[in-house]
Amino acid sequence: MTKWERRQRRESQQKYRKLGPSPATILENTQVVLCVARGLMSESEGAKTLRVDIHDFRRIHHSAIMLAQIVAKKLAEKSSCQQS
Repeated sequence: MTKWERRQRRESQQKYRKLGPSPATILENTQVVLCVARGLMSESEGAKTLRVDIHDFRRIHHSAIMLAQIVAKKLAEKSSCQQS
């Protein structure tokens, strides 16, 4: 691989990194958070599964729960508007 090809590959990868986590990563995070919320695994097991430290896991947990609450609220509003 030439120097030019390596540079282009690196720049391409950086573009994708800026887009945020992939849908597969989000799904995996959500599944693990739900397992912890339901008591099927501990926080430390969840952090180990996602390969993050406990602080990062708690941040992911909080973010997933907040997002779920926002979505649930919007769905409830949409449902009540349709029933009216």
